[in-house]
Amino acid sequence: MRITLHKHASSAWHRYHHVIYPVSALLGILLFVGPPLVFTFFSAFQVPPESQLFISDSSWGITNFTNLYAEGALHKTLLDTAIFAGASTLLATIISIIFAWLVERTDLRFKNIVVVGIIIPILVPPVITTIGWILLLGERTGMINSLIRTVLPFLQSGPIDIFSMFGMILAQGLSLVPLLFIFFIAALRGFDNVLEEAAQASGANTRRILFSITLPLLRPHLLAGALIALIFSIEAFEVPLFLALGADANILASRVFFALNDAAGNAPKYGTVSALGLHFLLITSILFYLYAQLVKKSYSYRMIPMRKSSLIRLGKWQLPAIAIITFFFFVTVLLPFAVLIWTSLHDHYVQPSFSSLNLISLDQYRNLLEDSRFLPALTNTMIVVTVAPTLAVFIAVITAWSTQRNLATAKLAKLLDLLASSSIAIPGVIAANGLLLFYLRLNSLLPLWVPLWGTLVVLIFAYTYRISIAYRIQKAGFAQLDTRLDEAAATSGAGLWATLRFITLPLLKSNWAGAWVLLSLYSLKELTLPLIIHSGGPPDLISTLIWKLWGYDTGQAAALAVISIFFTAVFLLGIWKLIWKKSR
Repeated sequence: MRITLHKHASSAWHRYHHVIYPVSALLGILLFVGPPLVFTFFSAFQVPPESQLFISDSSWGITNFTNLYAEGALHKTLLDTAIFAGASTLLATIISIIFAWLVERTDLRFKNIVVVGIIIPILVPPVITTIGWILLLGERTGMINSLIRTVLPFLQSGPIDIFSMFGMILAQGLSLVPLLFIFFIAALRGFDNVLEEAAQASGANTRRILFSITLPLLRPHLLAGALIALIFSIEAFEVPLFLALGADANILASRVFFALNDAAGNAPKYGTVSALGLHFLLITSILFYLYAQLVKKSYSYRMIPMRKSSLIRLGKWQLPAIAIITFFFFVTVLLPFAVLIWTSLHDHYVQPSFSSLNLISLDQYRNLLEDSRFLPALTNTMIVVTVAPTLAVFIAVITAWSTQRNLATAKLAKLLDLLASSSIAIPGVIAANGLLLFYLRLNSLLPLWVPLWGTLVVLIFAYTYRISIAYRIQKAGFAQLDTRLDEAAATSGAGLWATLRFITLPLLKSNWAGAWVLLSLYSLKELTLPLIIHSGGPPDLISTLIWKLWGYDTGQAAALAVISIFFTAVFLLGIWKLIWKKSR
């Protein structure tokens, strides 16, 4: 009897698997991606702007939009954000393409060390990097400015001010270099340099080859990379949050944060933020559409390398090239980390000197370990960066499986693909506002004995909304996997779930393991979601605790930043050994 029921259930499951898996994927996406989109849209048309969606007896209209236009705030926000994002992208693109060309097309020495030195800043959370820049380039107390004024005593302040549009562009642009460097390296390896060699044989010099052949062939990749950097800069949170107010710049991230956390104690302007968010959502969606078109176009420029490329000899430029890359590593990694360590050994930031050496102590680390918030924040961070990526990767796998293996109808597959890819186009601050409204509303509907607000569940669900990152990786993996393996498994009597579990997933270990590691790293670096959603709600993470400490205890904040860097390194090393290494 038990066997009969099992067979019946199994038969029913196989009969409806074309519905079960796609619908499950759709429900999973809507659960995590739907709230920020839906609540942002409806909140934009609700007045007054400080109303929580669907709670108050407020009316509906376009007041939030008319207020934005009447105040001129939208114009300034768009202009300042465009200047910040555009200039940061230009700076990062120029530096990245030079570094990628040196590594891939020349006989540059110590390439393995150079590559590590260039990409290692990507592991450091932006909040920590920004704090390091403030300690280095603060107009009056920054270490570099102080040293310059020692040499040039006639200067009263500066000369470099990190709290300026220039400082913001510098900090954001340099932070994008590792990402674009990886992107351009992959592009340069995607085609043979036979045309470059032919031009060289015809007598063309290196400069002419670079600008007449290499860069034109790379144009789609350059534009695609620049668009990604532009989107990331528009969505940037940490740099504008710390620097925009001092720079008198009205950047999207800072505008949203201070609208939700008014210093005067006014109610959060959810509607105003949502109206502003719809404008930027439209912009980022257009940019991602252009990016997708450029990616498609880039295939027509692809050349298959059939042999190992010959390298351009740098000759007398060998030493200057190494010096430039070393300077980049020194400025973006060593100096910020060194100044963080120095500050963590004092009660507050003091200028390096022989006399200040006597003030060095480990008191800030001791005080931090004794702080009742430290261990809970560390534990909470560990839970969030493991559970949220797991949920996101699971949903991404089921979604990619449904769309790439024709489990869903054509229309449903397109819908799944659109929804699963949409979250990457939602700026983090806008998503955080929508998620905040969603959880406030959900919490009001739940009985008091069901805890939600003030728990890690809120943060875990919020972090999971970045499904699109994992989905794009899984989609690429399924597209490369031969469907004949599925057919062979079906012929042998294996069901869909057995095929996925025992054949497909083992073959795609590097894809889902890589996506999990990437999302974990992203979660470790995330400040936008926990800081905005945190207000009065979920417990601290390491990132939000650094932000709190920075407001009144610089030394302890620096100590926590140093610990966070080591924690991130140890965590990623452990993940690499446990998951990534085994997946290869």
